[in-house]
This record gives sequence, structure tokens and C-alpha cells, in this order.
Amino acid sequence: MSIFDPQSATMIQNWDQTIKNQIKIKLITTNHIENNQFVNFSDLLVTVASNLIIKPKKGENDLPGFLLKENITYSALPLEKELEPFLEALSQINSKNLMLSDQIKQGLDKIDIPVQLKLYIALGCPHCPNVVRTLIPLAFYCKNISLHIIDGSLFPETAQKDSVLSAPCLILDDDFRWTGSVSAEEITEMITNRDPSQLSAGTLKTILEQGNATWIARQ
Repeated sequence: MSIFDPQSATMIQNWDQTIKNQIKIKLITTNHIENNQFVNFSDLLVTVASNLIIKPKKGENDLPGFLLKENITYSALPLEKELEPFLEALSQINSKNLMLSDQIKQGLDKIDIPVQLKLYIALGCPHCPNVVRTLIPLAFYCKNISLHIIDGSLFPETAQKDSVLSAPCLILDDDFRWTGSVSAEEITEMITNRDPSQLSAGTLKTILEQGNATWIARQ
């Protein structure tokens, strides 16, 4: 039996008709116990959406998921309330007109070091879809933002490791976090106004690996 109910299948078909050029994403496969769910979902999705191509890619980390862009990973099965924002995200992959204000774009242009954003969501969560809609355009616009969306109920061990107790929960560089709804303005402001001395070890390591040791020295 298909995992898509008639309403979801119709939503996907209607979305597919709006796509002029084929959209290509990758499916990150791992040895995680939930990996087959993502493979099955991917196989069914492309049968309904003829303009979507999903190619498998062996992942280096534990969690399977969809790689929308090199800096955007979606480790969740976009069902129920999450289907619509997921399809909207796919539509933005080839779009040059992201729905961002000039003020937010100016803030994002100031981000010159890697930023790690991790968003925990849950199916049925009333606020999660809007937070997904808020975050994905930021990562599409700014390649320095690495966004990982995770279904905490699907991957409870990962949520527990990050001490996540509710959704949505947004974590910035394994340090600052928001619970509940949050605006793009607030996220951008927090990123750009951070104290560089408070950056996490993981972020500093990424900066060094990218050859930006001089940036650390300047700060």
C-alpha cells in the first residue's frame, strides 16, 4: 500500500505539473535501521512526480536523508504537514527568486564563515512546517549555512544526544538554541552578531579545514 494518501498524492501530482525543468536531488544512504524507509519513500515519490530525479549517494554520517543542496540535508520523511514545505523547498532548488527581504539578504551576505544549523521536527507538529519554510531559503541563499533537518521522532537517539525534548528545536553550532517558532530576522541577527570567541570546536575545525585560519587570527 502506498504511503501517500489520496490527498497527498494529488498534492504531489499538482506540484509536478508546475515544474518546467527536472529537479535533481540525492538520497543519502547509510547503514541506519531507518534507511530502507527513505529508499522506499524515494521510489514511490519519483513514480508520482515525473519531474523529480533522485540519485543515491553513500553517506559518511549515520543518518539517511535527502540532499537538496550540498549544504541542505533533510533527514525526515516528508509526510502529513511536512509534505507541502518539502515540495516548496524542491521548487526553490532551481529558482533565482527566493522569498527573502533585502534586509535579510544583507545580513546573510555578511556571513563569511561556516554556520551549522540543526532543526529537529516531528510529524504532526503544528509549528514545524513554518520553521522549515523559514530556514530553507536562508540556506539556499547562503552557502556558508549548513542546514540539517532531522525528524526527532524517527531518530530519537540523535535527538537525545542533542538533548532535544520538543519540536521544533533549532540549534546553532551545537550551542544556542530556539524552541518553537523563530523568525528569519532573529536567526540571521544571531548568526552575524555572535562573539567569535564563543564558536564551537566543530565550527572552528571546519574553518581551519577550509583554509580560513587567518580569519580566526583576525578575530
